[in-house]
Amino acid sequence: MNTSKFFELAELAEASYANLWDADKSQVIIGKDDVIKALGKTGFSESQATEFTTNWEVVSGGHLPNTGTGYSGTLFRRLTDDPVSGFNKGQYE
Repeated sequence: MNTSKFFELAELAEASYANLWDADKSQVIIGKDDVIKALGKTGFSESQATEFTTNWEVVSGGHLPNTGTGYSGTLFRRLTDDPVSGFNKGQYE
């Protein structure tokens, strides 16, 4: 694996921490502008978030907000040439 691939995987891991759940609508945030805003709240710069959404999208229905056990997961799809990639995380309190 090269440096570019490591960066890409690190960026995907960081993106998985974005809150991609619209509690008011009880649905996953999938609109590009809304995803950019959510990524910005996790530390992505606006240009980094914009670049990320040029290459990746959140799969419709592909985000599970925190469960009672602290599990949360997000499924991303590469828009260019790769199939679906998934990342999950746990939130422990």
